[in-house]
Amino acid sequence: MKNYWYTTESINNCNEIKDLFEIWQCAQKDENVLETKSCDAFVDPCSYTIDGIINADHYDTRGKRRILLIAKESNEFGDRPSICTNLKCANGNGFWVAQNININNRFINGLAVLCNGLMNPSFGKPSIDKTALEASAFMNINKRAGFKKCNQKVLNRYFDAYKPFIVQEINLINPTDIICCGSGVIGLIKSIIEDINEPSLYMAIHPSHPFVSREKLLKSLEKVSID
Repeated sequence: MKNYWYTTESINNCNEIKDLFEIWQCAQKDENVLETKSCDAFVDPCSYTIDGIINADHYDTRGKRRILLIAKESNEFGDRPSICTNLKCANGNGFWVAQNININNRFINGLAVLCNGLMNPSFGKPSIDKTALEASAFMNINKRAGFKKCNQKVLNRYFDAYKPFIVQEINLINPTDIICCGSGVIGLIKSIIEDINEPSLYMAIHPSHPFVSREKLLKSLEKVSID
């Protein structure tokens, strides 16, 4: 990325996620995407989604266990078209997971299973009770969103371009535990783990995987060595 008015210092000086997102959104608009190749060719560079703490009233910033679930990007646009007639653009209105936490949805239910697996292991079996999820946080790496199938090369370039923003969002959430959802996430998060406030790191199958049962999803949750 080129040097614009925002700096690593200005990013790190953000004390609230909403302030960070304002700078982040401006950075995406200013970015020369032809140079960095961090944007899907079918997605508007200004496309933006928000995430973070699901319910601030339930997220205990001083609690013994604060879970952050991290995924690649929001499936905002469905199936990728074969021809680009106009660029897809998310408008950044609303945090989808927080707004839809009580619906019967494979992805939301899967997030609940993973949260309960850490928060309430005594359940002994998959639970889609949303209490633990509501007291957790969720973020996507790529804030521009994407299609049903993620382009890992674009995601990696986005991660490299916006690494200071990603680190700061995680540190503002300040999790004790991070669950990386799906392949391709754990390696990216491990590469910045030294810049994060010492969370425990876990990985799991993506919660919306169409051929994975809740039992298999829960069994896939495993702690990852940071060394």
